[in-house]
Amino acid sequence: HERSLIIFCNFLAQLIVNNRFIRKMEQLVHERTSLLERSLYEAQLLKVRYETLAVIDELTELHNRRFFFPESRAVLARAIRYKEDLSVLLLDIDRFKSINDRYGHAVGDEVLKDVAALLKAEAREADIVARFGGEEFVLLLPMTNIDGALILAERVRQKVKKLNWQVDEHDISITVSIGMSEFQPQDNDNMSEMLDELLKQADTAMYYSKQQGRDQVTRYVDVACRV
Repeated sequence: HERSLIIFCNFLAQLIVNNRFIRKMEQLVHERTSLLERSLYEAQLLKVRYETLAVIDELTELHNRRFFFPESRAVLARAIRYKEDLSVLLLDIDRFKSINDRYGHAVGDEVLKDVAALLKAEAREADIVARFGGEEFVLLLPMTNIDGALILAERVRQKVKKLNWQVDEHDISITVSIGMSEFQPQDNDNMSEMLDELLKQADTAMYYSKQQGRDQVTRYVDVACRV
């Protein structure tokens, strides 16, 4: 009996040791699992953030060119299919470089952000508003003919003139030059080429606004015969 009891005690001691080891391993597995879950969650957050940054301009929080082109091609395809109106506005801040040179890039950034906020507020939910680069912005307006786009463009131009910034007791105000184009049916099934042509026309009209003294809205149809 004494021998059996010793064997049983040794066996029980081994069970206790094994049980403690198993509990320790379970705790370690739980900690590692929790760490892995946190890492996966953080990785997912980073993935979402980088995907967002890929299509959002970080300064103005508007969409960027990477978002604008594929989305605009889809809208253009819909306009063609359902024979809907479609217009484009291209907007450039006049003499923006002088603001950066005189007051610094921090002030220039504030100007860009405020103009972007104004455009976002004026646009409809279906409109695509994007920062096209530098001080240039673009608006794609589905189901909008050139006359409707002109009303929006003039309203934006007037509201931009009312924006004001104060830097070292200096009042800063700006103007914008806007060019407009309207989609016209054509014998072409290449969405990229048609979108590029719309943007090119709006760009031509915008630079005509600048040549005529800035702070103007110009329709491409009005200057097509002059360029």
